[in-house]
Amino acid sequence: MTDQLEDELIRTLARAGATAPPPETDFVPEVRRRQRRRRQRRVTVAAACAVALTIVGGLGVLRPTETAPTPDPEPITTATDWSGEIPEFATLKSPEQVWPRAVRKLPGTLPNGDEYAVMAIVDRDRYLVVSTARPRGPLVFDTRTGAIRPLADPSTGTGSPIGGGVTSLVVVGEEVVWIADVANPSSAGWLALWAAPLDGRTPPRLLYTYVEMDHVGPHLGTAGDSVYWRQDEGRRPAGIYRIPLTGGEPTLVPGSGAFYLSGLSPWVDTHTRLTPVNGEPTSGELWNLVTGERRPWTAAPTIESLQCDPVLCQAGALHQRPSLQRLDGSGLQPFADRSGTTAGVWGGMTTALDGRFATAWFETALSRFPFVWDRFSGKAAVVKTPRPATATGSFGQNRGSDPWMLTNSGSALVQWSDGKGGTYLLDLRAIR
Repeated sequence: MTDQLEDELIRTLARAGATAPPPETDFVPEVRRRQRRRRQRRVTVAAACAVALTIVGGLGVLRPTETAPTPDPEPITTATDWSGEIPEFATLKSPEQVWPRAVRKLPGTLPNGDEYAVMAIVDRDRYLVVSTARPRGPLVFDTRTGAIRPLADPSTGTGSPIGGGVTSLVVVGEEVVWIADVANPSSAGWLALWAAPLDGRTPPRLLYTYVEMDHVGPHLGTAGDSVYWRQDEGRRPAGIYRIPLTGGEPTLVPGSGAFYLSGLSPWVDTHTRLTPVNGEPTSGELWNLVTGERRPWTAAPTIESLQCDPVLCQAGALHQRPSLQRLDGSGLQPFADRSGTTAGVWGGMTTALDGRFATAWFETALSRFPFVWDRFSGKAAVVKTPRPATATGSFGQNRGSDPWMLTNSGSALVQWSDGKGGTYLLDLRAIR
C-alpha cells in the first residue's frame, strides 16, 4: 500500500470511528490488525464495462507501481453531502480537457487484433485486461513491448477449462482474484472463484465454486487480504461470504443476510440498484464492511425505484423523469440541468470512490451522451465517440459504438475509443 493510500485509509477510519457504531462482528478488527501488520500493496479493479455497454464487474483499490505525472495535490473533499448542483450538459468538455493529467492513450486493440477492456493499471506500461472477443482469464498487456501474458491457461484447473469471461475481478497485493463461468456445459449456472499471482509465477488455483442466484449479478469486494461476495444458492444461509486468499472454507459475515453487493466496494446495501420500493421497505442502509460505518437511506414520497450510494440517490417514478435525492429523502429534484436536458435515463447512474464520481447519460433531441461527474468538485466531462460498425463483442454490445464506463465502482476507470485506432483511459484515482 502506498503512503498516500495509507493516509487516506487512516483518515477514513478516523472519520468512521467518530461517527459510526462499531460493526457487530470480528470482521473489522481482524482486517485492521492485518492492515497494521502488513503494509501490503493493494490493488482492486473492476472490469471496465459498457454502461450501455456491459459490465465486467469488479471492485477495489487501484495500485499503480509507477504513476504518470500528477498536478500538485489539492485537499481531498471529505463531504458526504451533495451540493445540489447538476452539471450544465450542453457546455461540458472532454475528459482530456477537464482532467488532462488523468487521461492515458493506449493502443486500440491487442497485438492479435482483439478489442479489450482495461481492468486495472499495473504500472506505466502494463495493464490488466480482458479480451472482448475471446472470453477467458485476465491478461497482462505491456503496451510498450506489445507482449500479452495470460494469468490463466484455459486448459488448467480442475480438468475442465477455466471457462467463460471474467464477470468480476479484484487485485489484492500481488494476487489477482476473479469470478468466471464454469466452462463445463453440465455445470450451467455455476461460477468459479480463481486466484493467481500477478507475476504469473504459479498456475491459477481454484478457491471456490458456487451457483449464481444473485439477481444483481456476481460481484467481488475486498477487505484486507480477503475477498467477499453475495451467495444465495441454498447450500448455505444467504448473505455476504468471505474467504482469505490462502483459501479454506468461506465464512458468513454475521448480520449480512439482508445486504447485497452492487459494485461499490466496500459498501453493501439492503437494496440493489433500481429496486422497486412500492410494497417493499422504503428505507434501508448502506454498510461499509471495512470501517463498519452505516448510512441509512429513505425514499422520498411517490418514489417507486431507488439507487443509493454513500453521497446521494437516483430516484424514479412511472412516467416521470429520473430524479435525485439525498439519503434522508430530502432535496428531491429532476436529474436535469437548467436547460431541461435530462440525465440518467439510460442505464442509471454508477459511482466510484465512495460516491465521489458518477457516470450517467444525458440525452438531447438527436442523441445521448455519457458523462463523468465529480460530485464533490462539481466538475464534469462528456465522452463523445464516433459510432463505427464493428462486430458485437462477447459482452453483448457493439464495442465501437459507445465508451466503456465504470458500472462497478472499484475499477475507477473510464475507457473509450477515438475511432482512429486509439483507446483512452481516464483514471479517476489520479484526479485531485
